[in-house]
Amino acid sequence: MTANIALKSAHFHIRLSHQRVHGIIQAARQHSGLPQEFADQLDFDLKETSKGIVRVNLAVDSLARALELKAIECDRIQATAGLQAVEIERLKHEIETARRETQSAEKNNEEIQTTYQGVLRSMEDQARLDQDKIKVCNVRPQRQEIRA
Repeated sequence: MTANIALKSAHFHIRLSHQRVHGIIQAARQHSGLPQEFADQLDFDLKETSKGIVRVNLAVDSLARALELKAIECDRIQATAGLQAVEIERLKHEIETARRETQSAEKNNEEIQTTYQGVLRSMEDQARLDQDKIKVCNVRPQRQEIRA
């Protein structure tokens, strides 16, 4: 049984009980053959029962309000959870994109390092060749000076 159905049923039975108690009070007042003390005690007891029924009705109303507030809170929590789930998915996508970009950058960096090392070796080789040429050029003029 859902909460709304239970509350409607409780209110129905409370009204019905209240009506029956009121009917008994009216019947007791109209019946003249009852001893006065008995009629007074019956009237008192039925009024107290009626007050009890009113208190039960107030308690049911209070529970209904509490359930309503809980339902609102649950709706809010569900909405928040939905927004958080969307945000989590967005962040997962961003992380995956960043991971791919990082992997691509690392691969690119490796390629640059390899190219750089190749260029550096080539320049070192060229520098050695140039040094050798300079040595050869420096050696020749000295030989020419000796001949002169």
